[in-house]
Amino acid sequence: MQDLCARLAYMSDVNLAALEEQAAASPSGKDKDRFPIANKMLEWAAVIQRPDESNSPLIRAVFAHELGKGAVRDDWAPELLVDLRKSRRWPTEFALKRILESAKGARDRQHSIERRLARAETVSVIDAGWRDKRIAAMRKCEGLAQDEAS
Repeated sequence: MQDLCARLAYMSDVNLAALEEQAAASPSGKDKDRFPIANKMLEWAAVIQRPDESNSPLIRAVFAHELGKGAVRDDWAPELLVDLRKSRRWPTEFALKRILESAKGARDRQHSIERRLARAETVSVIDAGWRDKRIAAMRKCEGLAQDEAS
């Protein structure tokens, strides 16, 4: 229970109350008389209020490692960050192949959008928003890699 409390410490009071309400409405066990397991609580908590990845030891460790630094250098860090947020595991070789495939598509899309912008062509609001989010994610990844290098 102490571990669960420590992992939920990032949540605001109102979001903790929302999590409490969800847990009360979703009892576990055969007789539905038990508190939900910690992993389920953490999943719900992440949906209610996503933890700041700068506080995640896993994410900090990955970006401190050559893997994360290489991802930043080679422009696939946003996709690595998405995978880490989702899986909460150090990427396996299989996961890295999937991440790199996803990153190739994302880089191609971003470059296409940027070429259209450079030619003063119209870019859809969806494409512009997607590009802005990817750039912001890349900056976050650069910050994570830089913080851990210091």
